[in-house]
Amino acid sequence: MGQPTLVFSDHFLDSLDFREWLKYHEIELDRTNKFINELIKEGTIALLLTRTHNLLNAVRKFSQSLQEFQFECIGDAEMDDEVNIGKSNETRPRRERVISCYCGAGSEDNIHSIEVIKYT
Repeated sequence: MGQPTLVFSDHFLDSLDFREWLKYHEIELDRTNKFINELIKEGTIALLLTRTHNLLNAVRKFSQSLQEFQFECIGDAEMDDEVNIGKSNETRPRRERVISCYCGAGSEDNIHSIEVIKYT
């Protein structure tokens, strides 16, 4: 919305019109400030999503290297670490699906539909 031009030489007259125009300009500045703050928040969220996606890729690569790693076992029993690694690999596809769905989200509607994942 276009605002009337403020002519600061008019402030000497202290007219009601000048005060009204000044009030409109202050309201517009408040709206602009709120909009900029929302953009900053959205930018922060986008940065957080990008970093989460990068972390997911790093975890995926680390998990793959753990799967390829050959444990030296004595006997046939699995160690606790092997059991935990196996369990974490079972939940990985679900985590990836949720995060990739969230990273692809373009609107705030999808933000509220993200499910919470319990990490064990």
